[in-house]
Amino acid sequence: MGAEKGQQNRLAEALPFALEGQDLRVTGIVASLPQVDGRGVRFVLHVERGEGVPEWISLTWYTGRDGPPPRIV
Repeated sequence: MGAEKGQQNRLAEALPFALEGQDLRVTGIVASLPQVDGRGVRFVLHVERGEGVPEWISLTWYTGRDGPPPRIV
């Protein structure tokens, strides 16, 4: 329960306004099972590398937008 609460607090950090709308390259570990629905895929990423990006981020890829889904390895 304590780790879960800490992760929620970390996700509350926002992406700096100056980075919004920009393509960013990040490297990290998928920290939650991907959730797939009719609109796309969402998962939590623990960022290992990514300048100006919070340590924990929630990523969403929307179906039919900007080509194929991201490659998760």
